[in-house]
Amino acid sequence: MRGRVIKIINDFYYVKAMDNNPQFECKLKGTLLKERCYPLVGDVVELKITDYENSQGQITSICPRKNRLIRPAVSNVDQVIIVTSPKEPNPNLQLIDRILVWAYFEGLKGIICINKKDLDLEKTDELVSKYTKAGYDTVKTSAANNKLGDLEYILKDKVTVLAGQSGVGKSSLLNTINPEFNLRVEEVSKKAGTGKHTTRHCQLFEVKDGYLVDTPGFNKKKLPDISPYELIHAFPDIKAYAINCKFNDCSHRKEPGCQVRPQVGGNISKSRLDSFVNLFEELVEQERRF
Repeated sequence: MRGRVIKIINDFYYVKAMDNNPQFECKLKGTLLKERCYPLVGDVVELKITDYENSQGQITSICPRKNRLIRPAVSNVDQVIIVTSPKEPNPNLQLIDRILVWAYFEGLKGIICINKKDLDLEKTDELVSKYTKAGYDTVKTSAANNKLGDLEYILKDKVTVLAGQSGVGKSSLLNTINPEFNLRVEEVSKKAGTGKHTTRHCQLFEVKDGYLVDTPGFNKKKLPDISPYELIHAFPDIKAYAINCKFNDCSHRKEPGCQVRPQVGGNISKSRLDSFVNLFEELVEQERRF
């Protein structure tokens, strides 16, 4: 029988059979343990049922992976949805752009979800405009009011990583999609303006013939091991004008003949260029250290 690993707790692997059979609690076959072949959440595996009545089995092999992410430790991912909000908490644009860079270099499609849209419709539309203009798909939702927009369609038949700062309503979105998930939700701190993480471990949730990964501690992505000059590929809105810069190695900070800076406020938003410059300088420093 073939199934997908949907969560891992200690030495137990919880596998959902591909033919909609029940979920099985599995241990690893001895040969896999000896070879240190450990499944990841998202892996498709072959399993042998050892106790059908109690839904227990044994994983006998791991099928080839399409991809493998390190943090979160998950495999066979198609896309990442970055959840943000217009307020409570305010959007962290630097974090959004950082995760988009990570997604690009992992070969994943990046999508922006603006949750809590009803808190500030004008700011929500500004975020949609900013990222649509930058070349990204966006979706507006309000988990509190059961408004999911096109989110369910976007999730269909995909394995999706859910990312973003704490407090923006990732767990609430999952509960709205399927109340049976019953994930714990905490209010945003009035003093700090941020939320607390309510996800405790990496887990796949079955949604619309696909799976959604809600991951703990996902908001501090390390930049990939790339040169500063490769960063431009993850900023399609900036790259479109960078090809016309006077210097091939223009960093779009203060070089003469830069064709990117004149576009700020028009075709390129200031926050996007600010993110690019900050990440570029971080990569320069990262390269200098090594």
